[in-house]
Amino acid sequence: MSLRPFAPHHYGIVVREDPIFGYLTPVWAADEVVDVTAQVPGQVVQHAIQSGGLGPSDVRIRAPESLTVTFRISEAYNPLHPRPEIFGPGRALRLVEELQEIARIGQPVSVLVRGFDLLPSRVIENVQVTFAREVAEATIQATFVEVRQVTLSFAPVEQDADLVAMGSQAQATIGLF
Repeated sequence: MSLRPFAPHHYGIVVREDPIFGYLTPVWAADEVVDVTAQVPGQVVQHAIQSGGLGPSDVRIRAPESLTVTFRISEAYNPLHPRPEIFGPGRALRLVEELQEIARIGQPVSVLVRGFDLLPSRVIENVQVTFAREVAEATIQATFVEVRQVTLSFAPVEQDADLVAMGSQAQATIGLF
């Protein structure tokens, strides 16, 4: 799925991820990104144990990065919005509920906001919503935390002379597949 038709400098785009199918549609998109705050937390260790040409590489323990974004959603119709089909009464509430459901199930997402490239493998840690009834809009503050994904691969088991001599008995005993 190409994200080029969207205007990332205007919209905050949240794209659901699936480990098998990749990006899922429809995307979640706000009307405006009000504020973006990025954090790259970490901890400096007291006793570095490795040194090299550029200095110790293990002197800082890296924690998952987080991105806090404040979105604004209104009831006003915008034909250039990535999802114009969702406009109508109750639109802001529907988008808020959609984002809360993504957060509730812990589905990984990719985030596209101004000032950043596409940030993959994020999970919504926190969602705060404020409704302004006078102007029929919602302000949503969401925190997206990086999820480190690990791909596991299995190496074939090397059989030594003892395993070959024992044959199928060894496989049943030690649980080889």
